[in-house]
Amino acid sequence: MLNTRMVPFVAALLGMTLLSACNSKYYDLKMRADGATLHRELSLPRIGDSAEDEDRALWEQERQRVAVLYGMDEPIVAEKLDVFRGAFETRTPDDLGGSGYFLHCNSPFGSTSAYSEQIRGQDDLAVDLESSRQSINALVDIGLQWLQSEFGDTDDFESLYKVVDEHVRHDLWNIALYTWTFSGIGPTLEPPGDGSFDEHIEGLLLMRLAHYLVERDYFNPQQLPKFIGAEADSDWRTIVTLSVRGIAKKMGVSANDPLPEALDRFRDDWKGYMASAEEFFEEADHQSPPGNSALSWELRLFDAGEDYLRAELMLPKEPYFHNGEWAGGKVSWQQVLAEKKQDGSRLPNALYAFWAEANVELQKQRFGQIVMDGEDLSIYCVWRQGLSNKRREDWDNFIATLQPGPSLVESLQEFAFDGEPEDSADEFISGIVNALQEPPEKKSNWF
Repeated sequence: MLNTRMVPFVAALLGMTLLSACNSKYYDLKMRADGATLHRELSLPRIGDSAEDEDRALWEQERQRVAVLYGMDEPIVAEKLDVFRGAFETRTPDDLGGSGYFLHCNSPFGSTSAYSEQIRGQDDLAVDLESSRQSINALVDIGLQWLQSEFGDTDDFESLYKVVDEHVRHDLWNIALYTWTFSGIGPTLEPPGDGSFDEHIEGLLLMRLAHYLVERDYFNPQQLPKFIGAEADSDWRTIVTLSVRGIAKKMGVSANDPLPEALDRFRDDWKGYMASAEEFFEEADHQSPPGNSALSWELRLFDAGEDYLRAELMLPKEPYFHNGEWAGGKVSWQQVLAEKKQDGSRLPNALYAFWAEANVELQKQRFGQIVMDGEDLSIYCVWRQGLSNKRREDWDNFIATLQPGPSLVESLQEFAFDGEPEDSADEFISGIVNALQEPPEKKSNWF
């Protein structure tokens, strides 16, 4: 089905429209980091009492799938929610449709942790774009077949066919690229229904699409206010009238001349023709090979989805790198999700946070102060973990000999791994020395 914002354009060009409404679903995800373990609680909306048997069966299948991921026999039922709770290390469960990681690395000076998760969407851009182009061609080809069946007997059909085959095909692909690009800009960071960010992105997209259609002579600037008002009021008669005039212009017919016969017939009985187009497209779609559906492509491209995610991650301290909002000891995200059936429509939603916890006591014991924290400590932990067992032991034994005092800097600068001309420890030793010598108010990152 087509999103209502695209209906006027495609309806007039291909003589079809399929309107739909989506049921919004809210997913609440609460997480808490505890050392190398990520505690996770997911709340999913329960299905309504009036749901069809088929929908209820799918819902039951999904809740059982998620329960298995969380190691539960059954979810916890709380009011109108199913609640799943579990503890995970390294990988997050594929509960919402995606993949994620939780990594934790310890060192004597402290630890570092990283959480990163992608939800739904498509991260293989080349494959997705190629698939979309093939589907657009299939969509236009089906549209041309329908036009032939309905208007092939008209004198002006050859001109109409050429406009759709050449101009509409090309312009649909450009519109698809505009829409795809903007859908990748925002999964929103604003609360659903409140989001100025979402409205800004949507407004910017519509402005660019309007410019595009005007520049390609589908409309003139004076018609746009009337078109926008008709769209807002669902005045399809006006929308169709303006749209077929745009196609006529592409066929070389001026605004003062009568409409070509095919477009005149469509305008006079647009409801009947759109019902015919809907039936024709659905029949063609049913005959498509699995995974090669033109209608499934336009559905996932032009409908951003109406599933909302509210997620939070409780942490012992503020992360130095994240894409949420930090407040009250947790990172929070609020994003719009693509529906699962639309997984190829845009880049995946992304949640991430990186943080480090310094071992204050040991660092003060060895250096008399804190010399590494945040990103510096994270890089240090990863470097130390990557050393061979022998070199890690040599390094730790060396660190264990250090004490605050006038000879500390000299001791650090004298260290070298055996047989390593360009010592990998030099960067970290320089960072520690700089931290020792810089005034507290001028502390900076090592890297």
